[in-house]
Amino acid sequence: MSLRLRLLAACCAPVIVASIASACGQPPASSSPSPNAAATAATPSSDVAPAPSSSASTVASVVAVASASVAVEPPPPPPPRLSTTRVWTRILDKPAWNADVVGYVRAGSKVERAAEKTDQPGCAKGWYALKPAGFVCDGAEGITTDLDDPAVTAAANFPPDVGNAFPYGYGTSQTSPFYTRIPTADEMKQVEGDVTARLKDWAAQREKLEPEKRPPVTAMPLGRVPTFLGEHAQPPNLLGWPIGKQATLGSAWMNMRLSFVAAFEAEGRNWYLTTENLVVPADRIRAARLADFHGLELAKAGEAGEHLPLAWVRTKDPIKVWKLDGEQVVDGEQKLPFQAHVSIADKEINVKGQRYLEITSPPATWPKGTRWLVKTWEVARVEAQTALPAGVAATDAWMDISLSSQSLVYYEGTTPTFATLISSGAGEGHGTPSGLWRVYVKHVSSRMESQGKPAEKEGDKPENPYRVDDVPWVQYFVGGYALHAAYWHDDFGQPRSHGCINLAPRDARTLFNRTTPAIPSGWHGVVSGRAGAAPGTWVRVRW
Repeated sequence: MSLRLRLLAACCAPVIVASIASACGQPPASSSPSPNAAATAATPSSDVAPAPSSSASTVASVVAVASASVAVEPPPPPPPRLSTTRVWTRILDKPAWNADVVGYVRAGSKVERAAEKTDQPGCAKGWYALKPAGFVCDGAEGITTDLDDPAVTAAANFPPDVGNAFPYGYGTSQTSPFYTRIPTADEMKQVEGDVTARLKDWAAQREKLEPEKRPPVTAMPLGRVPTFLGEHAQPPNLLGWPIGKQATLGSAWMNMRLSFVAAFEAEGRNWYLTTENLVVPADRIRAARLADFHGLELAKAGEAGEHLPLAWVRTKDPIKVWKLDGEQVVDGEQKLPFQAHVSIADKEINVKGQRYLEITSPPATWPKGTRWLVKTWEVARVEAQTALPAGVAATDAWMDISLSSQSLVYYEGTTPTFATLISSGAGEGHGTPSGLWRVYVKHVSSRMESQGKPAEKEGDKPENPYRVDDVPWVQYFVGGYALHAAYWHDDFGQPRSHGCINLAPRDARTLFNRTTPAIPSGWHGVVSGRAGAAPGTWVRVRW
């Protein structure tokens, strides 16, 4: 049986909604009901209290009777919930296996369910209706009402961090075994050879890198060894098929990208626990670093803050800034680095056939009283769109993606509220299509993979297989094309992807939280327009 648990089609392959398979949910906040308060009557101290008068006695009697008659309402019992012991499980529109998929739930998440099952055929233990919508089959695809199941409790300890740009820890394999547990020293030696020598070599290679190019030592902070991994025990199996008692389960090939829920030290080495409950050595993973770049919140017209139009530097090398000296343009002795942005005037300036954009809000450190210019072709010019795309209502939110400027602007009607740079498809066969669509499915994280393909004719290069686990903040808008975070590069402003719209992780999360539909509590994926979910936000891609 294949090691790969395919959760989503490759970024540029056609995707059928019913076959999309990626879901993970943050368990809803859970708290135990506080114990019932017992009603008590205070007794005054006889050595200090005077004898009550007739009227005082009457009042005290009334208060005592009233106090005794007030019943303390017990807190309501928590609603019934269920979970799954699989990495992901589908939620269906109706209690039938041929029903449309409406969302996904992931191991450890807890989703509110109906108290009673729905009596429909096809499910031996019965179907449960979920809140706010959808159905799952009890006992199938990992669904369980036993919230104390070891797989549920283990996964519930490590929910995705939806408040962070990275919901999990991330890293790129440098060729690593997948261990089914924390291995012993003998098992490591048998699988990897001389681990001590490898650790020394790994440390030496890190020291050779320039500090700014050096990846983090670990993809996430080190914590305690998860209790279920103690004494070299195998963690609960989330894969849905038996893995046996062997020490390894295949390996992560070079440049396979993995996701992690925990990092810890054991057996003299740092380790990660993957989202599939497999164990990999941290020294065989290049930890991901959060990109410095992020987009801009835009202020409304007349308010202080960032406004359109603006220009972003898209070239890797810093660009020269020029100044207008009478009717001539001379070297301004200033530079703008890659991905820097400046506010610009609405109209271009043409000097001796060269087109320039005038900077309207130069950095405070630049000399005052100077008209600063940048060459038009060296920057991405981003202007506000004044007309709505056909079919988009004045009350609708929508995203405008320009492939020529490699930019994205989020609008509420005709008001731009957020702008950033993107990386669209690069290379023959990997272009990003143009058109107007709606987001049709959202995932907090989802796997993207491709089996690769051989060269079609002599002289062509074959496409290598790839696998990226738990790509964050995924929003599919047409076929296999999606907006999503990319943590494996920081080239936003230049084409780079297999066809999807790559976003800096912070930007991907910002947009994910603004678009519709919203992810229901406990879910990790939702399909637009089904089972009461809102229609997806509009996405326009143009040249």
